[in-house]
Amino acid sequence: MSLGQRIRAERLARGLGLVELGRAAGCSHPFLSQVENGKALPSLPSLFDIAAALEVTPAELLTPNAGAGDSRS
Repeated sequence: MSLGQRIRAERLARGLGLVELGRAAGCSHPFLSQVENGKALPSLPSLFDIAAALEVTPAELLTPNAGAGDSRS
């Protein structure tokens, strides 16, 4: 799962829209859409802000197979 896909999965798992996440993370919803669709990558400060808004660690967003929908045993 790509970074954008993980961000989308976490956002949807929390019932947030792009506009809501953008407000919480301090970035624009068009930018978030580009990130989720793999057309842009967030800077490190933006990644930290997005992770904080989603209440996850940046590492959870960057780790392959981590995030919403995981079957952790």
